[in-house]
Amino acid sequence: MKKLCFLLTITLLCQCFAAGVASPAQASEILFAAEDFEVLCSAQDENGNLCIGGRTKMPKGRLICVDTTGNLLWSVENDLPGGDWYSGIVPCGDGRYMALHQQNDSSFTHHLEVIEQGQVVQTTQLPDEQAFSLYPAEDGVLLLTGGAIDATHLSKWSYDGEQLWKLDFGKGYRFYEVLTLQEGYLGIGYHIPDHDSAGDAAVCLIDKDGQSVQEYFPKKDSRWIDAAISDGMLYLFGETEHEELFKGIVAANASAEGMEPVIYTPDTQGELIPFSLVPMDGGFLTASSQWNRLIPTVLTLTRFNRECRSVGTFTCPMADLRAICDCWLFSKNGQAFALVCGTVEGSFQYVARLVQIPLGIGSAR
Repeated sequence: MKKLCFLLTITLLCQCFAAGVASPAQASEILFAAEDFEVLCSAQDENGNLCIGGRTKMPKGRLICVDTTGNLLWSVENDLPGGDWYSGIVPCGDGRYMALHQQNDSSFTHHLEVIEQGQVVQTTQLPDEQAFSLYPAEDGVLLLTGGAIDATHLSKWSYDGEQLWKLDFGKGYRFYEVLTLQEGYLGIGYHIPDHDSAGDAAVCLIDKDGQSVQEYFPKKDSRWIDAAISDGMLYLFGETEHEELFKGIVAANASAEGMEPVIYTPDTQGELIPFSLVPMDGGFLTASSQWNRLIPTVLTLTRFNRECRSVGTFTCPMADLRAICDCWLFSKNGQAFALVCGTVEGSFQYVARLVQIPLGIGSAR
């Protein structure tokens, strides 16, 4: 099987750099806010619009589509017996989306739904196993499922709801991202080989037919959270047990033999929790949060250049949030946006905030 270095044709750039102190907090403009909404998935379509899926407190499944100015384009909120939620969303082109819809009815069912302008136009019931998430693929979608809590299956489905193939990874895999390459797919997450292990950060290369797999474990006691390919570079972002705390990892990787992460340890007052990355201006931008009850809730953003050098870290305050639970980064026309899900002060109610990120710390050169 062809090596990952042949697929990406990139050069490994692995150097460690001392952390800089974060610049003062900068105001972030809230473009859209949704109360009582736990975000479980999101995606950006070919026009830059964001489709956001999740559930309300009941729980009731909810989908929201907004543009990057915060203008609401359409929304769906279900009222099904037993509760339901959306845990995956993929744009299919021409304003259509395919969603992973899970219903807590008497048999606990999972469905793939085709959504057009807030209307369900097609539904396919999935096999009886736990469904986790949904990712885009060429002429279809990739579905992650599991027969048990520690088993992972990857299957490909057409837009018409036909299962094209299914691959069993066996026990112990968790994937947070699946990227499409010209000659296959990259599953990115971590692998727990046994119950006594904390897990190994994992990248799995899967061929187009879902048959053969090459596995890479670049870092012990770690996990990859997000990844992106830009300008021939594979960027990974996650966490590792470093100096007795989990800290952010960033890396540019070229091959199975050279997948050593660049460890970036910011000067923080508490544990840094990584969320996501997005390619920006010849490098990339990452979003994290610090867990420290003694300081205000802020979103920590770090910019890196192509060589994985940190060129600046700054914070965006989230004054009305008790804690940040997750964050997805997006970009359009050179601007960066963050979709933040968190809990509000005084309660455990989830809320969603779409904010424009002030990128006033220089370009990633």
